[in-house]
Amino acid sequence: MKGEPPAELLYVHASIGAAATAVGALIALCVLATKVLTGAEEVVGEAGLLRLAAVLIQTGAMLVGMGALASVARRMLLGGGPAINRNTRTNNRVPGRLRASEEHS
Repeated sequence: MKGEPPAELLYVHASIGAAATAVGALIALCVLATKVLTGAEEVVGEAGLLRLAAVLIQTGAMLVGMGALASVARRMLLGGGPAINRNTRTNNRVPGRLRASEEHS
């Protein structure tokens, strides 16, 4: 919405990643509980569920990592602010020392 700061990238990615990891862990625990309680050698569809659980856990971990990386890159490159300040029509990606030297020329 207008006037609101953009959502922190780490929070967006971490929330989705945590949900994916939780679902993957729940699926893996359900397969483990079924195997322990029934004692069956192999439950129908077990291999597919275990693969799904592994993919969800791995995807969740990657999303959290990507969110952390994006947050660090944003803070390093943009100083935590927007790329272009529309009020002053300045480009914040250009370091201040370069802008100052251009103004005095």
